[in-house]
Amino acid sequence: MSGQQLPVVANCSGCGACCREQESPPGYIYIAAGAEDWPDEDDVRRVREMPEELRGELRQYLVADCQHERSPECLWYDPVTMQCKHHEWRPSICRDFDVGSDECLGWRKEFEV
Repeated sequence: MSGQQLPVVANCSGCGACCREQESPPGYIYIAAGAEDWPDEDDVRRVREMPEELRGELRQYLVADCQHERSPECLWYDPVTMQCKHHEWRPSICRDFDVGSDECLGWRKEFEV
């Protein structure tokens, strides 16, 4: 796709480029580990309210991160659907990301999406 103009997209369905750029749901591993000073109150609330199984995944990811055994893409990225596995629990930064922004287009170009 290099050198070609990227198609205009209206939503994130089937893309996942920004998910491949993040190593975990941004901020969530720190909140799940007990950080008290995360600046986004909505993220803190979502982590506290999410199912224990998801918080456990975040804590396991933190252990893997400390041991340098983590994946370079977001823990919740599904490479088959190219979407977030837990979309309803995603962090604010993912919710607020602008589809079609320069950052979005740069990641889409890098990952050829």
